[in-house]
Amino acid sequence: MTEDERTAQAIQFHTDLALRQHQPLPTHQLSNQFCDECGNEIPLARQQALRGVKLCIECKQAEEKRERTQ
Repeated sequence: MTEDERTAQAIQFHTDLALRQHQPLPTHQLSNQFCDECGNEIPLARQQALRGVKLCIECKQAEEKRERTQ
């Protein structure tokens, strides 16, 4: 496992922990099951914590990185 993979895994772990602290939304109120960018499934915990989420963790991180470098 590369350093980048370990970092991504650690970030995902901490994100999952933070998401579990939020009150989940009922499943019928969730908007996107799949990422608008890559098409991968968005984890249910992320959908529940972030109403209207459109990007998976990886694509959101890439978007934020692009924004920081502009």
